[in-house]
Amino acid sequence: METGQWLKQYSEKLEGLKKAAAEVTDNLAASTVTTSSQDGAVTVTIGPNGSLRDLRFGPRASQHSHTQLAALVMKTVAQGQRAAAEKVAEAFAPIGAGTSAMDALTRFMPAEEPEDRPGPSAYDAPAAYNAPAPPPPPAAAPPPPPRPGPAPVPAARPRPARPARDEAEDFDERPW
Repeated sequence: METGQWLKQYSEKLEGLKKAAAEVTDNLAASTVTTSSQDGAVTVTIGPNGSLRDLRFGPRASQHSHTQLAALVMKTVAQGQRAAAEKVAEAFAPIGAGTSAMDALTRFMPAEEPEDRPGPSAYDAPAAYNAPAPPPPPAAAPPPPPRPGPAPVPAARPRPARPARDEAEDFDERPW
């Protein structure tokens, strides 16, 4: 193959990869998903990285107990994360199909929620609301007596006074 022809093919291949990479980048940025619970009580928006970007409660949210609502939020977030991960995999497929990067991406996708899993009402425990309060904890033992502090430090002896020096003597000792 001639060098000029090889260089032309290589340049065309690079240009194609640049276009595909730009398309993947755009598709990844658009991989945000908004999903709602079946009754519309919870709506979540999930970003391409699986992060929760928005959480909204619909009018039906007040019909759920706090434990039901918490379970419904978690279930809806999990559904949204799964859908966002699928969109990311679809966006990456044009340049990642058959690569170890694509394998890693699909291997760590969130698992699908089983349909036969008990709904949020299974997490609700209304009997616990009417249960008597737990007994108070037993009285604490009295605190131990305080430890004696450190031994007092003896007072420092005063320094002996320096003998008075004669200025003439002092003058002779100085080298300057």
